[in-house]
Amino acid sequence: MDSNKLKNINGGKIDPNSKEAEQSVLGCMLINQESVSKAIQNLTPESFYDKSNAVIFKNMQRLFNDNKNIDYVTLGNQLEKNKELELIGGYHYLTGLTDNAPSAQNVEYYANIVKEKQILRRIISVSIDIQKEAYASTEDANNVLDKAEQILFDISKDVQKGRFREIEPILHEVLDSWGNRKSGALTGVPSGFYDLDNLLSGFQESDFIVLAGRPSMGKTALALNFSRNAALDHKMKIGFFSL
Repeated sequence: MDSNKLKNINGGKIDPNSKEAEQSVLGCMLINQESVSKAIQNLTPESFYDKSNAVIFKNMQRLFNDNKNIDYVTLGNQLEKNKELELIGGYHYLTGLTDNAPSAQNVEYYANIVKEKQILRRIISVSIDIQKEAYASTEDANNVLDKAEQILFDISKDVQKGRFREIEPILHEVLDSWGNRKSGALTGVPSGFYDLDNLLSGFQESDFIVLAGRPSMGKTALALNFSRNAALDHKMKIGFFSL
């Protein structure tokens, strides 16, 4: 992420970020070991806008991956070994992090704020790239659109990054789904095309359905038919977005 590019395009506006949320995440990780795995599951060093916070998180990741306890001493030693302690503001900055973490139970809430700000920065950045591509491209407009969709899809994949779940409720869901399929009941969103629904048992929540085809082959019309059938014939709530 080129922050200078964003500032130049936005007339010097500050990129979306929350220093308080970043410090709160790091503070939670310092005072509670369970918070470490929760934060690392959802964030990367690139999620942090403040360079010092990104460096601290990166070193926490290393300690975690090496199965080492994370506290002021181990983290400070790791930073010092990498010649990064003074870069982040020394031990004074580390000891001040917990002041912004009133409760380690809120680490996921703080992490979500950090993640959302990163997503906004990425959207701004890729929109600039898409704009440049549109101005400079000699390709067919559909090809430029496909590239733009792929870029936004890549961001969407990161947003939908999965979290750990207990296996017992998952097994119950799977067994219930198998039972419904065996009885012939649809377990997903019906398409209205009976052969397709018999094959897939409807569109499943766990699946990402790709409707592929060359330009002007009727992809949008077919998708609209799916939506219409589900909404009118089966009373499903439908959201339809076209980029």
